[in-house]
Amino acid sequence: MCITCSPSLYIKSLAMWFLLPLISSVVCDQMKLAALVFRHGDRSPIHFFPNDMYQEKDWPQGGGQLSKIGMENHLKNGKFFRSRYTSNTSSTYLGLNPDYKKVQVRVRSTDYERTIMSAQSMLSGLFPPGDAQKGKLSPLDVWQPIPVHTVSASQEHMLSGLPMSICPKLKKGVIQQCVNDKNFQALITNKTVVESVVQITGMPVVENQFKMFSGISNVWDTLWCEMSHDMVDPKFLSAGLGALVEPFALFFWRQPLDIYNKQQKALISGVFVRELRERLQAAMKGDVDELKLLMYSGHDTTVAAVLTAYKSYDGIQPPYATVLMFELWQADDKSYYVTLTRRHQNETLVDIDLPGCGVKCPVEQFFKIAEGLELTNKQFVEICSEDFIPSVSRNALVIGLGALTLLLVLSYIVFIVSWRYCTTTVYTEGDGSMRQELLADED
Repeated sequence: MCITCSPSLYIKSLAMWFLLPLISSVVCDQMKLAALVFRHGDRSPIHFFPNDMYQEKDWPQGGGQLSKIGMENHLKNGKFFRSRYTSNTSSTYLGLNPDYKKVQVRVRSTDYERTIMSAQSMLSGLFPPGDAQKGKLSPLDVWQPIPVHTVSASQEHMLSGLPMSICPKLKKGVIQQCVNDKNFQALITNKTVVESVVQITGMPVVENQFKMFSGISNVWDTLWCEMSHDMVDPKFLSAGLGALVEPFALFFWRQPLDIYNKQQKALISGVFVRELRERLQAAMKGDVDELKLLMYSGHDTTVAAVLTAYKSYDGIQPPYATVLMFELWQADDKSYYVTLTRRHQNETLVDIDLPGCGVKCPVEQFFKIAEGLELTNKQFVEICSEDFIPSVSRNALVIGLGALTLLLVLSYIVFIVSWRYCTTTVYTEGDGSMRQELLADED
């Protein structure tokens, strides 16, 4: 990102001494803030099937838990970012202190053990105990605790990536769109394939097409986890189960590109888009000079949702420990730009060409890429309600109901007063006439 100005450029002649001011005056682009969005590392399966010889009890920590491989995935990531952001001889120097300083780092995770532990594993590689910490810990300790913040799953509007369990509107819309999709129907109505999967795995048959489709897709996820640990049931391999279920999984990962409308894209990424914009703007204004690094630990759906928001998603499931690196830079002309780089599990770095601006994206252009997707937490909750009423309409409704209530109360009061007056008059005047009629009858 810049020309490294190093003392190693030794000047051997008088002429070079005259050039030295020009060389040393080169101003390097400076990184001001980094935001890392990443998927947890390798884990155990989440779903298990009756005919599988490997069940939840066969995994050390049970289902859906970060494995030792997953911990190592993010430990390596942490070491990489330590060299990238804390070395003042690097062109990617962020100004991050090699020793953990709480004012410089903010870590946020979804409320799952595997994502929290992934964040902790990365932090372990990023901030191994320094001299100051070693004196306060046991000599056997090689790790220091660093806070990881989270919210309950029922309030996770920012990092879930596909919050269907807490957003009825999103769930209803996505299911309907999937069921109506011709590719979905071509897969789920293939009785030969569906019946084969059921017979091989022992999974139950359900009438609901979406649930059945999801169940078959989950078989692929389980197979992938088992293959990573050499724990695949041989009969699954001999039956070619992977080839049968893979198309179901691939369909789901194409949804953000092929099916989701703009509101659905906002629901899966809008709260994060707003968060990132506000963080970048604060860094440019100098409101948070000490904050250098933001870390967001999530899922494959999280990474896919964020890439979708910035129109950079390829429709492929993000592998374990994938990291998206949003980096804010200040150029020598004081302008700002954003780069987005993807670090893969195999440790390769891929610079992403952001639409309309390439690798170095001027910050205002970067904001425009995800324009119209931003949501506050309140807006997310409102939209997700099945009986959603926009804020303006809601306020008008409240005012209207208040006015109607007042009108009804006043009408009731007028009615009561009028009724009493009329009753009194009729009774007084009618009593005489009735008495006269009775007397007439007696005669």
